[in-house]
Amino acid sequence: MQQPKTPTPQRIARRWRHIARLLTGCAVVWGLSLSAALHTHAQEPAAQNEEEVDPLELAAVLVAGGDHERAAEVLDAITPDPNDDTFDATRYHTLSALAHLRLEHHEVAVGHLIKARSGAQDIGQKEQLSLLLAQAHFALRDDVRAIEALDAAGEIAASNPRAHMMRVQAHLRLGDQGSAWTALGAALERHPADRPLVRQRLHLLAELGLYGLALEHGQRFLQRGDVTADDWVTLAEIMRRAGRYNEAIEVLEEANLRFEHDARLLVLLARTYADIDMPLAAARIYERAAWLDAAYADEAAETYRRAGWHQSALHLGALVPDPLARARLRLSMLVSMERYEEAVALEPALRRLGLLPGDESVAYAMAYVLFMTRRYGRADRHLDGITDPRIFANAAELRRAMAACQRDARSCP
Repeated sequence: MQQPKTPTPQRIARRWRHIARLLTGCAVVWGLSLSAALHTHAQEPAAQNEEEVDPLELAAVLVAGGDHERAAEVLDAITPDPNDDTFDATRYHTLSALAHLRLEHHEVAVGHLIKARSGAQDIGQKEQLSLLLAQAHFALRDDVRAIEALDAAGEIAASNPRAHMMRVQAHLRLGDQGSAWTALGAALERHPADRPLVRQRLHLLAELGLYGLALEHGQRFLQRGDVTADDWVTLAEIMRRAGRYNEAIEVLEEANLRFEHDARLLVLLARTYADIDMPLAAARIYERAAWLDAAYADEAAETYRRAGWHQSALHLGALVPDPLARARLRLSMLVSMERYEEAVALEPALRRLGLLPGDESVAYAMAYVLFMTRRYGRADRHLDGITDPRIFANAAELRRAMAACQRDARSCP
C-alpha cells in the first residue's frame, strides 16, 4: 500500500497558490483581484498527516466557493496562539476579513483587516488590505477613516476607478464638496473614459448649481460612440431636477429615437411632461411605455384619467398585470366617470380578490357608489370596518350624508 507523502513547504505553497487562483476568480471586492491580498509566505509547517484538515485551507476553499457563512464559522472556531510560530496569522485575519465582509459584518472585518495589514510584509499586500479596509469603513459610514485607508492603499487605489468613486462619495457624505470635486478631477485625469465617474461629475455639477456646465459636459459626453441609455437618463434627470424641463425633453426625445425599445426613457419623458402640466401628452407617452412593458399600464391609465380621457384610461387599465391593482384602478375609473352601477357590479369580484373587506380605501369607494345608488344599508356596512385616520373623516362625512338622505330624500343625489 502506497504511503502518504509527507507534506513539504513546496507542496504546501503550491496548494495555497491553487487556492489563491480560485479566490482570484471568484472573490473580488471593488473590482480588485484578491490574489495578492491573500498571498502568504510559506513557512516550515509542523509535520502532519495529510488527511488532517487544515482549517485555514478549508476556510480558503469555502471563501473561494462563496460559502462565507461556513468559512466564518471555521475561522471563528480558531483560537490563534501568539506563541505558535507555525501559525500564519496574516492569512487567518485576511480570510476572516473576506468572509465577514461578504456577510456584511463590517465591524468584525475592520478588526481583522487592521491585524492582517499590520502583519503583512509586502507593500502590495498592505495596499490591497488597505483598500479592503476602506471598503469596510465606507460601509460603516466612517468616511474619515475610509479616506485615510484609501490614502494608505496607494497605487492599488489610484488604479481602481471604484476606489476613486468611494473617495468622492465619502467627501460628499462629509459635506466637503470642494474635496469631492478635487478627488473627482484626479479620478477623471487617471480614468477619463470611466462612465460612472463621468456621471458623478454631472451629478456634482448639478449639486453645485452649475447646471449650464453640467449640460455642457453632458452633451459632450453624449457625443461619445459608446454611450448607453443610462447616460441619457442621467443627463435628463439632472435637467429635470434643475427645473430645465425643455432641455430635458429635448434630451429625452433624442434618446427615444436612439433607444426606441427602452421603456424607461419613455417613462421619464412622460414624467417630464407631467411636471409642466401636460397630462395628455404624458398619458400618450406612458401608453407607449405600457406597450413595451405592462408594468407601466397603471401609470398610463391614471394619467389618462387625470387628463379627463376616461375611456382611454379604462382601456389601459385592462393591461395592468397585477389583478389587485387592475381591480382598484377599474373601480377608481368608474367612480371618476360616475358609472356607479358598473362600479357596484364589481363588488363580488373585489370580495373574491380579498380587497373587500381587506382594503379600506376600496371599502370607502364601494360605500360611496352604494350611497350614490341609494343602497344605504350596504354602504353603511362597508364603512363599519374603516379605522384608517386618513379615510375615517371621509367615512364620517358620508355617514352624515346618508343620515340626511334618510330624513329627507330630496336632499339625496
